[in-house]
Amino acid sequence: MATFAHRINRTVADWARDVTGLEGYDLPDPIAMAVALRPDLITEQERAYVDVAVGEETRGQMIIDRRVSAPAPNVTLVRRVSEPGFKKLLFDTCAAPAPDSAATPSGATR
Repeated sequence: MATFAHRINRTVADWARDVTGLEGYDLPDPIAMAVALRPDLITEQERAYVDVAVGEETRGQMIIDRRVSAPAPNVTLVRRVSEPGFKKLLFDTCAAPAPDSAATPSGATR
């Protein structure tokens, strides 16, 4: 599974190295899911007013307004998570046996 994960992230790893100088690559989607499942993994967060740009040049960019005059915070930004805690959750989840595909949820029909 690790080989597969590394192979499918090769392009982002190359981009991270060449563009940001990051060794390896981050995993934003798995981290977001880990935080949703285990909020105790958060080690740094902040409340802020955030808007998303819709202009042609900046479409999709998140604008964080930290001015004293900013509107009331509308988002909690997760700035850092426990790396050891995240990796343990990720590795434990990957190592867990797959659910029995023959089992059907209660009330479900085949």
